[in-house]
Amino acid sequence: MENANINDEEYYVVEGRRQSELIKNGKAEEVLNKYGLCFFCSLDGEARMILEQAMGIEQKSATDLYNAGVLAIQNDDFKAAEDWFKQALKQEAEYASPHFNLAQIYQQQGETTKAREQWRKYIEKEEAYQRKNGLRISNDPDDFDYLGYARDCLNK
Repeated sequence: MENANINDEEYYVVEGRRQSELIKNGKAEEVLNKYGLCFFCSLDGEARMILEQAMGIEQKSATDLYNAGVLAIQNDDFKAAEDWFKQALKQEAEYASPHFNLAQIYQQQGETTKAREQWRKYIEKEEAYQRKNGLRISNDPDDFDYLGYARDCLNK
């Protein structure tokens, strides 16, 4: 450990940031040679995607594309997140979750019309999915009611 004043957990955060920057600056191979995948979980979302691409791992499924969008949101890259979610929907048109996240992005950006359209699509697709699969809303008060939240947002 380079700095004796930080604990192990802080070291991994700092080192993860450092390795993320190296990867973003085109040095993915250097990071892989030094650490292998040891720091993968410490990398930010953009660096993870760059590293996956450097390793030949493509985001192919709608779920992979959706997860890339979630990582982009975690990095406050809302334009990239929007693009990933749209790609996920092109891959799987009946996938409800990307609509939920797109609605949140548009709502946060003050694009009310676009947000409302996404809320409607999310509700329609999620209700259809639940009917098709015989699912019911959980009665557990600790479970978040995504459909209820979406309906509330649409009716504001």
